[in-house]
Amino acid sequence: MAARLGPLLIWHPALCVTEEAEWARRTALHLVAAEDLSLMSVWSPTFLSLLLDQVATDEDLPRLLHDGAHGLEPCPERARTLNKARQHGLHIADLWPALSLVSAWADGASARPAEELRARLGPVAFQPKGLLATEGFFTLPLCGPPFALPALTGCVLEFQDAAGELHLAHELTTGRTYDLIVSTSGGFQRYRIGDRVMAMGLPDSAAGWPGLQMLRFEGRTAGSDLVGEKLDEAFVLGCLADFAASAFLAPGDGRYELWLDPGDPGGMPEEFLTLLDRRLRNNPQYDYARRLGQLGPPRLRLRAELAARYRAHRMALGHRLSDIKPVALLPLGPLHPQVWAR
Repeated sequence: MAARLGPLLIWHPALCVTEEAEWARRTALHLVAAEDLSLMSVWSPTFLSLLLDQVATDEDLPRLLHDGAHGLEPCPERARTLNKARQHGLHIADLWPALSLVSAWADGASARPAEELRARLGPVAFQPKGLLATEGFFTLPLCGPPFALPALTGCVLEFQDAAGELHLAHELTTGRTYDLIVSTSGGFQRYRIGDRVMAMGLPDSAAGWPGLQMLRFEGRTAGSDLVGEKLDEAFVLGCLADFAASAFLAPGDGRYELWLDPGDPGGMPEEFLTLLDRRLRNNPQYDYARRLGQLGPPRLRLRAELAARYRAHRMALGHRLSDIKPVALLPLGPLHPQVWAR
């Protein structure tokens, strides 16, 4: 498979550098040089947005394209095309006329970054990825249905509701969320993978798809629990709706902290804290802890270049840039902002 795909991929030994800024420049250079680029498939939409920012703003790219660098022959025509595409903002279809599809995560904490990426693509089609994990492939995006369908032939899927009851794929109720439990041919038996999905209804029967509920990834089931409030990522993501894209929540000293980048669109009004506390109190355990005084009201934490600091910390831990997801909740542990943001 690798031998067949190799000639179709954009890759060169010059891209094997570890310094992020230099890697981004060289990767952007090779992407622009590929006039016949037809498919972009990434995990995180923020990853591709960063590369498109590099294409749109790096002043050295036209010169490097014109003269040839990092394994490329001189490409003066592509240098002129890039300059033209930049004149009124980067138009993706002008730069890559053959590009027909972009695929990335589009659910959970990636939903807003995916919408921002989709807006940049213009007429280029965007397809959300299904739910994939190291353990297997669990939902499949198809042309037509707005959400992915269960991938039933590769594993056995079970769905646990909030009351602890188990259901099979044909027994789900629209609008309810479920924790996913999988059994795979690789040896996992009834393994709770830590992902939560919502049943999104049946596909249009006219499309000819089977009568199974479509599924949308809601977030990870792991969360934060200081005094019994049990906040999870999907709930926190809803609480942060309308906040800045890089905003996230983290447990602090006897209260939760709202982390914001003061340079992000959306500002940093203090009323965010009142709105956030009201939304968090929709969780009965959190509300009870607030009424008892076990938890104080949320506190605002401001840090410039918040997203960049988080990416740098993840990469220092050995994580790949392309695998770093946007976050809504960072519980105590090695990714907590007290480790990297202070």
